[in-house]
Amino acid sequence: EKLNPSPNTTNLKMAEAGDTTHDDCGGGESHDSGGSGTTLDICGTYTANLIAGQNINVGTVTVRNNAESVFVTYTTTGEWMIEGIHLYAGHKGEIPANNAGNPKVGLFPIHETFNPMTQTVTYEVPVENMRKCLIVAAHADVSKVINGEIIDNQTAWGTGTRFVEKGNWATYIEYCPELCPIVINGKCYVKSVGWTDGTLYAP
Repeated sequence: EKLNPSPNTTNLKMAEAGDTTHDDCGGGESHDSGGSGTTLDICGTYTANLIAGQNINVGTVTVRNNAESVFVTYTTTGEWMIEGIHLYAGHKGEIPANNAGNPKVGLFPIHETFNPMTQTVTYEVPVENMRKCLIVAAHADVSKVINGEIIDNQTAWGTGTRFVEKGNWATYIEYCPELCPIVINGKCYVKSVGWTDGTLYAP
């Protein structure tokens, strides 16, 4: 699904004993209404180049997370435009792939074409277990447009590790989500165990 900027965090509460507080939660934005706890909107971020034709830098793929989801943003620069995308974000063993290990892009769960073409788009991917590292396979069909005319078409990937050593040059980004603090009464509580039945456990 596309970006949902307002995830529901109203059901969170804090364990009574053994909580570590910090006056500053860092650079992330929070929406603290005072009494109830709310998580920071964005806890971690990583940006990779978007590489077309194996060696043309046409933009970036940025991966971010909050307490519930990973957000993936494609951005192209200059004359390069996005015609379509195929995106997988999750655990490596679950990605659609053939016996040789090459990703089956057509079976990626998130896919979209753009008419007119665009230079940026963001998707939200809910994640059940934020304590495990994920892979983000960000594929795009991109075109170079000058004076309204398409002069080049390329396949692009968010740069990272190759799925296979030889042949298909498809790559994936390894992303380890940041564990999100929670703001309660202006204080920053850092979780160490994770969310369990809506309760935040902090050291």
